[in-house]
Amino acid sequence: MSNSNQIRALFEAAGKLLAVRYSVYNSGLNRKDWIDAVELQFEGVVVTIYAETDFDTIQIELSELRVREDCYVKEATSLNPWDKVTGKLLEWIWLLINQQGYEDGYRFEFSSKGVKEVITFVVIASRIQIYHSEEIKLSEMINETP
Repeated sequence: MSNSNQIRALFEAAGKLLAVRYSVYNSGLNRKDWIDAVELQFEGVVVTIYAETDFDTIQIELSELRVREDCYVKEATSLNPWDKVTGKLLEWIWLLINQQGYEDGYRFEFSSKGVKEVITFVVIASRIQIYHSEEIKLSEMINETP
């Protein structure tokens, strides 16, 4: 199933985010480990986002986390940014495509009581980078006193 079909199925079944786990690549002594995959447990479905190492792209699967060789599992629900979105409803999902045509990111928007949180996943150098974005309110910027 293509990424866009997986995203559609995820959105239709998701509901609120319940838990998050990482598959972390163990890079050895004196080196920084990195995120290889992210498992998101929702009310209605479990989804895992993987870094596709052969093409440096992102892949989503409606399945539990498969821990690849040389990786270990890290519970992440209470970590930043997940502590801000756990219990919130998944409202929007975007597939991000770079200028070379590669599908290498997702943007998830969570909401609860009018408060929106945006989490972005991007695969860079076969690693998943996670970003927490905030809206810049243009009206506040325009009305600021220099």
